[in-house]
Amino acid sequence: MAVLERIRKKGGLVASIVGLALLAFVMGDLLSSGSSIFNPDYSLAKIDGEEIPFPLYQQKLSRLESIVKQNTRKSSLDASTLESLRDQTWNEILKEHIMQKEYNELGLAVNSNELYDMVQGEKIHPTVERLFKNPETGKADKNAILQFLKNLDNSNGKSQKNYWLFVESTLMKDRILAKYGNLIKKSFFVTKNEMENDFLEKNKKVDFKYIVQNFKSIPDSTIEITENDISNYYEKHKKDFEQKVSRDIEYVAFTVKASSKDRKNARKWVLNQKTNLKNSKNDKQYISLNSDENFDKKFHKKGELNKKIDSLMFAKEIGFVTDVYQDGQNYKISKISDIKFLPDTVKARHILIKVDAKTDIAKANSMADSLKNLIKKGQNFAKLAKKFSEDKGSGAKGGDLGWFKEGQMVKAFNDACFEGKKGDMTIVESQFGVHLIELQDKGKEVKKVQIATLTKKIMASDETREKEYQKASRFQGMNQDGESFTNAVKKEKLSKRIANNIKENDKKISGLESPRELVRWIYKAEINTVSPVFEFGNKFVVALLTEIKEEGYANIEQVKNEIESKIRKEKKSKILMEKVNKELANVKSLEELSKKLDTKVENSKNISFSSRNAGKMGYEPKIVALATNLEKEKLSKTIEGNNGIFVVFVTKITDAKLKEDYKDDKKKLVKTRTSRVDYQVYKTLKESVEIEDNRSKFF
Repeated sequence: MAVLERIRKKGGLVASIVGLALLAFVMGDLLSSGSSIFNPDYSLAKIDGEEIPFPLYQQKLSRLESIVKQNTRKSSLDASTLESLRDQTWNEILKEHIMQKEYNELGLAVNSNELYDMVQGEKIHPTVERLFKNPETGKADKNAILQFLKNLDNSNGKSQKNYWLFVESTLMKDRILAKYGNLIKKSFFVTKNEMENDFLEKNKKVDFKYIVQNFKSIPDSTIEITENDISNYYEKHKKDFEQKVSRDIEYVAFTVKASSKDRKNARKWVLNQKTNLKNSKNDKQYISLNSDENFDKKFHKKGELNKKIDSLMFAKEIGFVTDVYQDGQNYKISKISDIKFLPDTVKARHILIKVDAKTDIAKANSMADSLKNLIKKGQNFAKLAKKFSEDKGSGAKGGDLGWFKEGQMVKAFNDACFEGKKGDMTIVESQFGVHLIELQDKGKEVKKVQIATLTKKIMASDETREKEYQKASRFQGMNQDGESFTNAVKKEKLSKRIANNIKENDKKISGLESPRELVRWIYKAEINTVSPVFEFGNKFVVALLTEIKEEGYANIEQVKNEIESKIRKEKKSKILMEKVNKELANVKSLEELSKKLDTKVENSKNISFSSRNAGKMGYEPKIVALATNLEKEKLSKTIEGNNGIFVVFVTKITDAKLKEDYKDDKKKLVKTRTSRVDYQVYKTLKESVEIEDNRSKFF
């Protein structure tokens, strides 16, 4: 005790010593490794040689996190949201650096007058309009905007000010990008010739017959492919084998599952709690403290409970506890906590006040309370709902929600309606904002029970988990290279998984939960190296790095299988082409040809040049193009398609009559082409820039 007391009294000194020790450790590590907080190791990326420091990225990310927390009213964000925000921040930095050069060269900018116009001028931006929309007019309320801007200078408005600066920044980025996009879009035009061709491609239709000699009719094993064939094909088509940096792996997963002993222990634990649950005076608190599932406040009618206990719970009294029963991967016991006669449905109406940048939760509650007082003094609920409710669907109907069943609404709203009395007017908060609810009517009351269920998930114990880890660890320790890894997988009859083309910043690998650490490992490892044991959820994973693909052209061994497949198709095509041409020279009809080749004549009807496929033949653009441009009742020459060698015979042509006016068609075509401008231009610019992405060093 004396030692503890001395530590308490000298807590400040101890903290200082620990802090200095940590600083010395960090600085020592930096100095010994030759690193510096200012050196390139702290560079997030390089864009055309310009460094993007990690602190800049972190600053932008922190700002975005604060905005999201404020908007969602959460003090912390889950891993999935954080991951999304990281990507969003990276893409924002990337876009700023790539596009700013374009803006500078063209002299594009957004001035303060334009910002004013977007916020409170004649051309208010849709984002601002949505934030400050007047329910009565459907347009932005300029007075509300002015009042909001004046209040930003208040001492308690710091978070709102930060949010508004973020909004303004977003508006300006949106405006300058729109200017840039419009410069390109305005250069688009469509000639009369193009319109006529487009019209004919869509509206000229043909019916045709065809025969096909499928590539699959020749067994792969009959096609001889030499090393020389492969080498020649590779050199001739080298550009087809360009690749980005990626990695291929094989891995085995040792899955942790509950043992029979774990199951018995889980059941025994639940059984031992039966007396405690029965004697509990506060079921909700007991379940909250002891169960793997939350207390269910809902009152259930007959037929809604688990079939194993449903009839029983409506035949017993309050306090009755069931025997242990299994529900999926859980053992449970259930107690009748309460019995009530409640309606199946209720009728209600409400007024919703949303919480956003201009209206915080306190203000929303105050407004709802004011509306409640007005209604009590005789004001018409429906008229106030139409004027003030931000639930547009029900607001237009005077707030009327009609009749609804229990569980249809969010919990707070549901409880206020089903536990209240007819005529009650209550104010509740939900994720949608603040609701002023009037309970108008209640349906027929039926017997309902509230059940307190103690749940124990059937999970692997630490002992079972350790055994599975030992299996993985033994496998990893005894197999340190590709050959031994592969042999051991076969010998132990393990299930091997393959993951190809893993990029350096990938966060997902099929079949694994949050495998980011494995991705980082494979970019540090050498080929044919076996990984340490990784733990991902309920799996222990050991991986083998099988392929390292660098920027440039894939080497011939990496694409050998692909090349063989293409050569095989070429050789089959040549064989079938010669076969069909030989017979085609001596026949006058498709039917004769089909008999010679012992194949069927197939039909395709109502096909246009723009058709994606042609019936049974599937996706065959070459065949569609040939058929829609072939003379009627004339046998075509042989043509290679995706699936085989075809011969086509057109039986009917339905010509499209050209129009005098293509005004509407022209608008649609221009709209279709310009709709891709923003995405395609940025994609092209991005591809022209040299990007060195170092994010994987940090997370």
